[in-house]
Amino acid sequence: MRQRTPTMSADGYFAFMQAIGELAPREDTPILMASTEGIEQFSPPVFASFCSSDGRSFIERLTTYKPLIGPMEFLLVEEEKALSVELSCTETQTQTPSFLVECEIAFLVNML
Repeated sequence: MRQRTPTMSADGYFAFMQAIGELAPREDTPILMASTEGIEQFSPPVFASFCSSDGRSFIERLTTYKPLIGPMEFLLVEEEKALSVELSCTETQTQTPSFLVECEIAFLVNML
């Protein structure tokens, strides 16, 4: 049966990102991908987060909507004077590709 919308399992997504990382011609590819001008225009959850009044609100909104973007979630860990963001995926036991982690970190820094 043909699917009406494109879908990808978490394992498939991780394999896809691993392949991109292996084929990337430059070490700064995650930064280039994450800082592409207008990237927030393509994703309503990212755009909603981008419209936040400050960085903390941005991270909190993105944490709420991240599962709509892909098979991952951000976990916020609040400490006395710090807020940490952890990347998590409960849909698979596959190790998160380092290329994907680099892209996510570069994306967060670029958006903030």
